[in-house]
Amino acid sequence: MKKLFLTLLLACLAGSIAARADNVPAAGACTPHGVNLMEELEAKDPASWQELQREADKVPNRTGLLWKIEKEGIEPSYLFGTIH
Repeated sequence: MKKLFLTLLLACLAGSIAARADNVPAAGACTPHGVNLMEELEAKDPASWQELQREADKVPNRTGLLWKIEKEGIEPSYLFGTIH
């Protein structure tokens, strides 16, 4: 029983060491970074960016952060944030 326990313990340790080694970036490896596509579009194609902004302005409640969610027969609920 002790052999089985020690074997499982060593297997878990070996697996966790291998998993940790995967998280270390290699020398010269690419690092992830975000790109703001809206800024890029505005710089490269201002006319399309303006058209996109005009369309976005037509969306009702597009800047709302506090939402009241209602359904007949149920108490209203409130959500602070964005609805996706």
